[in-house]
Amino acid sequence: MATDIGTKIKRARERRRWSQQELANRLGVNRKTVDNWENGRTQPANSIGALEEVLDIDLSGDEEADRSPPARLSDEAREAIRRDIEDPVLAEQVIAYAEGLASGRIPYASAFLDDGPPESGSPRRRARG
Repeated sequence: MATDIGTKIKRARERRRWSQQELANRLGVNRKTVDNWENGRTQPANSIGALEEVLDIDLSGDEEADRSPPARLSDEAREAIRRDIEDPVLAEQVIAYAEGLASGRIPYASAFLDDGPPESGSPRRRARG
């Protein structure tokens, strides 16, 4: 039986003996957001990579997923991000998101990316979802 995401988050947080507020601080979210995730009221759609990084868990829902080591940015890249982004919480979120994309834990959302230059004479259009 698959364990729901909220239960996984709560168990991982409790294993570390962290309060909801401590996890929220590490992720740069409100404590109520963590409570909502853990109790299944909302899903952490924009924070999956950061949660997986901070809690060292897999939230993909695929218990049989390949457990290859997660992609990791080089120490130089991590330090450059920390140096260029003044907010330390945001810097860690950017690092976690980049590593989540690189490892495939966060799907690449090509629908939201620019398709390149517009054809000659036609206005640029944005993807709508």
